[in-house]
Amino acid sequence: TIHIKMCIRDSFHPDYLKVMKNFKVYRYMGAFNTNNSTFKTWSDRTTPTYFNQTGGNKGCGLAYEWACIFSNRTNTNMWFNVPHAADNDAIRKMAQLVYRNLNPDLDIYLEYSNETWNTAGPYYQQFAYTQNYPGGHAALSRNTFRIWREVFGKDSLRVKRVLASIGVSDINHISWGRIQQT
Repeated sequence: TIHIKMCIRDSFHPDYLKVMKNFKVYRYMGAFNTNNSTFKTWSDRTTPTYFNQTGGNKGCGLAYEWACIFSNRTNTNMWFNVPHAADNDAIRKMAQLVYRNLNPDLDIYLEYSNETWNTAGPYYQQFAYTQNYPGGHAALSRNTFRIWREVFGKDSLRVKRVLASIGVSDINHISWGRIQQT
């Protein structure tokens, strides 16, 4: 137990901790390797003792326990991106783990996957998955939100739902019109 406590205490560089304390929210999308994630079932997740916390088990990135520890240490709210192909059991276990381990004074900004509307290279896997699911991104997001809210119960207002999309401005339309004319 002493070894584990020392490991946790000394896991983050003091200068990094000092800088991160200036932020209110930390988005773990990159740390969890959300884009093109191979995560489907709970057994795919990276455990806290896995030797590589950047690539993680099956490329799934940082262990969720370490994310909770980091948010607790820096007193930053957690922005949690759920991998696009995670099954309901895995989504429920993610929520349970965060509920048990994250400081109850901190909130969770919960987002289903990342840029599921984007057809560009690193996002195409998410795009294709949501396009082939009845109800697409909205249905998958609603399902994720429902599970987390059930797990958090009376504390469900800590879970802030993030429903990302893309918007196009008139400038984009004008630029696209010019491209089509050439």
